[in-house]
Amino acid sequence: MFHSNRGGSSLKSLDLVCVTLSRELLEFLLNELTVLEQLRVRSSDDLVSLKVTESSKCLKYLDICHCPNMKELEVHAPNLLSLAFAWNHRFGNVVFGSLPSLVDVFFGEYNQRLLLRLKQIRSFSLQLTKLSLHTAMVVHKDLVIPKFDNVKQLEFRVSLRGHQNLVALRCFVEACPLLHELALEIKWDCGCAMKSTCDSVAEANDYDLTEENRCSLEHLRKFELDGPFRFSSHVDYEYSLVLYIIKNAMKLESFICNTGFSELKFHEIADSSKEQQIEAARQLAMVIPSRVNVEII
Repeated sequence: MFHSNRGGSSLKSLDLVCVTLSRELLEFLLNELTVLEQLRVRSSDDLVSLKVTESSKCLKYLDICHCPNMKELEVHAPNLLSLAFAWNHRFGNVVFGSLPSLVDVFFGEYNQRLLLRLKQIRSFSLQLTKLSLHTAMVVHKDLVIPKFDNVKQLEFRVSLRGHQNLVALRCFVEACPLLHELALEIKWDCGCAMKSTCDSVAEANDYDLTEENRCSLEHLRKFELDGPFRFSSHVDYEYSLVLYIIKNAMKLESFICNTGFSELKFHEIADSSKEQQIEAARQLAMVIPSRVNVEII
């Protein structure tokens, strides 16, 4: 049993990874650790629910991720700056209470649940400056998300189930009119990622954004593309989306393309495939304005 009179009350950061936890124990710790600023709970199989109350006045960073049986979260934290959570299929309910200081949010959820969560945070969307979204989605042209008028940093990592039109993904970028930095990663869960050609019967025109109406990304300064060019079978599909973003970022200063080869074993990709993907990245770099600093990793 933990006792605050043994010095525990001075603890400011607590990481609990793969630890057996109950709601009662975790809420007891929150109540006892009166100056706790950062709480991180990862991979706790026994944690089912958690309520963070207004008594956690010093709490600034809350990270609850990969707890497979988590069903409910309620957060009331007046000084919370950053909130991160990722759920599983057992996900139940989230209650966002008073969060007047929150500026940074990370959501790791699936498809419709992610869209629901974005609608839930609409009440404090104006105060957010950083938004990180990791999701698996089935996208469609009618996809609508709320505006995040003051978000300056967007990290969007999406896994697409099968071959889908990329047009709808624009809305996540366009929902942030003051966006300064964009990190984008697209993964294809289609079974043909490591092949030299794609099995999809979809026409390339289905993924073409060149005829779409232009939008204004006048504040975008940094664009980091992570991963898409590691799989040559989908380069043509992603090229249009990337080019669309670059053409609408009139004041872009930096473009970083991470091919992802450093993360893969050498024998998993043929030399010809590597050359094809790197060449695609170079071709993209050739159409980028000379004012933009281009880095291909």
